[in-house]
Amino acid sequence: MKAIGTVTIAGAVIAGLAALIVPALPAGAQKSPISGFISGNKLLELCGSPFGTDNQAWCDGYIIGVADALTLTEAVSAVAASGATSGETDPAIQRYYCLGANVTLGQTSLAVLNYLKAHPERLDMIASQLVIAALAEAFPCSGQ
Repeated sequence: MKAIGTVTIAGAVIAGLAALIVPALPAGAQKSPISGFISGNKLLELCGSPFGTDNQAWCDGYIIGVADALTLTEAVSAVAASGATSGETDPAIQRYYCLGANVTLGQTSLAVLNYLKAHPERLDMIASQLVIAALAEAFPCSGQ
C-alpha cells in the first residue's frame, strides 16, 4: 500500500514539473512523438544552440528539471522502501547516476549534448529518457 502512495506522489511531482516545463518551450518545441513531450531530435537542436541563447538556456533548464525530478523520485522511493517515517533511506536503492559535488551545469549539458550526438539512432526517443541515459553514462555511481 505504501508503494502505491509513493508512486502516486512521484507521479504527481513529475506531472507537475512537466506542466511547468511544457508551456515554457521555445516556438516549435512542443512537436514530438508523444503529446506534451519532446524528442531527442528537438533536445539536440536546443542543446546544440550557441551559448547564451534562449534555446541553450531552455536546454539547461530541461536537464536540471529531469535531474531534479529523478532525484526526488529516487528519494521518495528510497524512503518508502525502507519503511522509514523520518526521512532515513535505504542505501541499497540503486541510483541511475551520481553527480559529484563539483559537477557543474555546463558539464551535465555537455554530457547530454555529446550523448545525443553519439547516439543518433535514439533521437526519436523521449528527451527525458535520453537525459537520464546520458547522465548515467557520464556520471556512473561507483559500487553499483
